[in-house]
Amino acid sequence: QNSSQGVGDAGLGVLANSISVQGTGRVTGKPDLLTVRFSVAGGGEPTEALQQANGRTGLLIDAVKSQGVAEKDIQTDAVFFEEGFQGFSEEFAKGFPGADGLAPPSPPTTTGGVEVRIRDIGKALPTIQSALGVEGVSLSSVAFSIVDQGKLAVEAKRLAIRQAHQEAEQLARASGRKLGKALSINHNSAFSYEEEYGNSSDQGLPLDDRQREFEMKVAVLYQLK
Repeated sequence: QNSSQGVGDAGLGVLANSISVQGTGRVTGKPDLLTVRFSVAGGGEPTEALQQANGRTGLLIDAVKSQGVAEKDIQTDAVFFEEGFQGFSEEFAKGFPGADGLAPPSPPTTTGGVEVRIRDIGKALPTIQSALGVEGVSLSSVAFSIVDQGKLAVEAKRLAIRQAHQEAEQLARASGRKLGKALSINHNSAFSYEEEYGNSSDQGLPLDDRQREFEMKVAVLYQLK
């Protein structure tokens, strides 16, 4: 994100008696939330497939709740029905060399989704495994995050401004001047993530909860006395 703050138009005179410096602040934080998305499938005719998908969704929810996941951290998506692939007619297939190898008909399917937020990272693996133990359930995605990023941003900004101020004082002394007030501060920030799936668990699941780095860069314009 980018933002700036200042004291208005300082005027050409002030700008001529000023100094611009930059500073960088870095802090680290360990993820405390894992968001997991599961896909739930059911087969057969529409009514049967819907009932099957709903039943499996219920079993999935029971499974993750048994691992301590709260009701508020479980969200279900709409269920979609997809007609099965009907294959090719014999007449149509004759126009293609090797037509005998064309895909055979497939049954219709019903697919739904469930999003689970795991706040106890230590239970992430058993929670995911319990969900995957339900027939028709597969893992769609996992994503670690830090719930309260505000604290990291405040600390990183403090460190960045301190570095910029120290640099400005050194330059002011070197030029025989005294450092005045800050006229403006511009800053931007970003999280630095490791490879999203770079550290898989020994169970083959893409879990990487290594610390994330939050970086804040500031550009400060100081008045010189």
